[in-house]
Amino acid sequence: MERHDFSYIEGYEQLRALFGEHLSFHDAEVVSIVLDRGDPGSNAWSPSLTATFHLFAFSHVAPGSKRPVYKSHTLAAIRFGAVSNLVLTEFNNQNALINLHVAPLESPEYEARYEVSFVQSFGVGASFRCHSIVLISLQPGIPEGSVYA
Repeated sequence: MERHDFSYIEGYEQLRALFGEHLSFHDAEVVSIVLDRGDPGSNAWSPSLTATFHLFAFSHVAPGSKRPVYKSHTLAAIRFGAVSNLVLTEFNNQNALINLHVAPLESPEYEARYEVSFVQSFGVGASFRCHSIVLISLQPGIPEGSVYA
């Protein structure tokens, strides 16, 4: 399957309803990353990484201007469960992505099922494996201090 297939995200239908066929993490910004070791004694998929992404869609080019206008500004929190092999680099004040890549792995049921990359444009880059990917929340709006404000 193509590496830009986001159907691996549990709750993907909500993203699809908001962004349609044009769902993309291109130029998305990683607003926050929370690492949680979880409870090692439980059966929960821990440790986890929860990232909040500022997503938006192209609308049109403003009349008399060459500047694009964007719509559907949304903060999407996604939790990656049972994270392993985490490499995290260059988190800063603006963490724009080229894209989010999710690829399935062939492995036993209780091991990592996905390979994930936050492909950096400016700021954060990340790569890791995980067992689950779940959309936690969607909140309309533009993050404070955004270049899109």
